[in-house]
Amino acid sequence: MPHLQIEGISKHFKSFSALKNINVSIPTGSLLCLLGPSGCGKTTLLRIIAGLETPDCGQVFLDSTNLLNLPPHKRDIGMVFQSHALFPHLNVSENIEYGLRIGGVSKFDRQQRVSELLELIQLPDAADKPISQLSGGEQQRVAVARALARRPTLFLLDEPTSALDANLRETMQIELRRLQQSLGITTIVVTHDQSEAMTISDLIAVMQQGTIEQFGTPLEIYENPSSEFVANFIGTMNFLNCSWKEGCAHFGNIRIRTGNQESSNIPDGSPVKVAIRPEKVVLADAESGNGNEPNRLRGEIEFIRNTGSLVEIHIACNSAKIIHVFSPQTGSDRLNVSEGDRVSAYLPPEHCLLYPE
Repeated sequence: MPHLQIEGISKHFKSFSALKNINVSIPTGSLLCLLGPSGCGKTTLLRIIAGLETPDCGQVFLDSTNLLNLPPHKRDIGMVFQSHALFPHLNVSENIEYGLRIGGVSKFDRQQRVSELLELIQLPDAADKPISQLSGGEQQRVAVARALARRPTLFLLDEPTSALDANLRETMQIELRRLQQSLGITTIVVTHDQSEAMTISDLIAVMQQGTIEQFGTPLEIYENPSSEFVANFIGTMNFLNCSWKEGCAHFGNIRIRTGNQESSNIPDGSPVKVAIRPEKVVLADAESGNGNEPNRLRGEIEFIRNTGSLVEIHIACNSAKIIHVFSPQTGSDRLNVSEGDRVSAYLPPEHCLLYPE
């Protein structure tokens, strides 16, 4: 049985449907990211699990216990809010032990647990520091330690790194993942940052307008997005506006074959979209292939962006803009090109995805 089972959860706020029949199973020790744009329902779902909101219908089971029958303080959940919600008048140690103290844990056991947690979050010498003297990343770690102090069986984090600068955010993502793995605690993270979700999660639930659009591992969702929305939301994607005729997508007079071409019931003349990741595009000189070779587009390089670890080449192909990405460390067989050069972009059919409109 999954550690956490969410069954048929729906929630309305007046006429607004925040959640619509949400069903999710989370295995023990996994980290799930609820990923989606603002207003998609991810924080509402997290608050229902924590007991801070009541659903209109549905059930939430932690092992065999129905959490909806319990008040928040009896759900055995640790939660870190987006604002951290640390007490400014208490020092680091007092913040971490707060839940233990009001729970009646002895002073000796509290001190023992605080020491363990300070080592765990790599702040062993910060026990007596005022919260105001901590950096944003240190405050984040203290908030995590406080949530873990009572050894919860479920750990919830609401956009934990959103208030941090880019470099610190990446560091904290790695630290949170390391911490979660070392503890083996089932964890749910709310985020709108696709990079964060791909970095730290075992599972991702991509949400849109109160529903789960796709649920799976980061690689599954990246390689096989189930809809145009997911394809567009996760990573960078090239899209071609095509028309369907004779059992195939057409971009102008070029046939575009796709790896998921099982939609033979699409009526001729219907608009469809073909998607492919930039790193799957194969760049060649403009004379490669014949004039009407399937999946080969010709165009002009408009812009080249070198980020050090990656090179992005932007190609104008009639009405489409195609991005090709490669690593400069991958060898010397790459085409040497400059802005203004004519090139061809080959879209391998096995990497092309078809989305009927």
